[in-house]
Amino acid sequence: MSAEPRKGTSQYQAELERLAETYESAMAQDVAPLKQGVAAASGSSIIAAGSGGSFTVASLLCGLHEAYTGRVSRPSTPLELVCNPNLGASSPAFVISAEGKNPDIVEALSRARRNSARAVHVLTNRGESPLVERARQLTDIGTHIYEMSVKDGYLGTNSLLMNAVLLARTYQELDSDKGGLPASVDDLHLSEMSVTTWLASAKEFAREASKRSTLIVVFSPPFRPVAIDLESKLSEAALLNCQLTDIRSFAHGRHLWLSDRPSDCALLALVDPALQKLWNHMRSLFPGGVPLHTMLAAPNGRGLCHATALLERLRPAPARASQ
Repeated sequence: MSAEPRKGTSQYQAELERLAETYESAMAQDVAPLKQGVAAASGSSIIAAGSGGSFTVASLLCGLHEAYTGRVSRPSTPLELVCNPNLGASSPAFVISAEGKNPDIVEALSRARRNSARAVHVLTNRGESPLVERARQLTDIGTHIYEMSVKDGYLGTNSLLMNAVLLARTYQELDSDKGGLPASVDDLHLSEMSVTTWLASAKEFAREASKRSTLIVVFSPPFRPVAIDLESKLSEAALLNCQLTDIRSFAHGRHLWLSDRPSDCALLALVDPALQKLWNHMRSLFPGGVPLHTMLAAPNGRGLCHATALLERLRPAPARASQ
């Protein structure tokens, strides 16, 4: 049974309070069929399609596939698969949707099966949906269903975490990675800090960032899915403008925001240890007056939980009160 949200909490805050439960559920799921599908695709590049939060999962899947197999892989939207029939013609395809209701993702599945002789997989969180029904109608579809105990909200916070953890487990277990994910969020650490401690350290930054019009997210390449997730949520909830750039691309002109529009922006950096020295040097050259916070973590995909939980702190007070 899912715990009831505290009285007076917003819908989004209630979703955030279920993250620990969702994480533990994802750690308890059987990923053997998913491992079979990923293992069969390990010698190839893959295409992963999704929209909104599922595009974040698609990006994570492709990033994990590249990191573990060395095969260049591409996340795409359903429209890209529909408009470019050759996009997935020679690659295994993974079609991802939490609820499986959107007609775009259903059509993307049909096109992927029609245009490719390679394996096609569906990752979803509802056992009955238009997407699952279409998968039953088609041939040779690997359908991986991991149902949620509670229906997710508009931003798909818990389903995103569920699918992200499932995919991280899949690749780590296939690689016999002994430094895998812990059993509970309480044991999940970011740069030697727990989730709760890290959020407390970011509280003042989040308060100041919510007063600005633009958040610039600067990231190490392994953290691209985290950056994509932040941009998706901030944009879909109409909270802040959000710019995404990797650490070195930021130095190619985008840094002018800090000197020319310091009152309009805040900067969040997602940095892995390999680039920490470079980032520290760059940061020392920034002008003052711009809120800045650095999230330092090993590039193992764990940052999604932290990035998701940070969003409630970035939500402006009037928006919070109205939900």
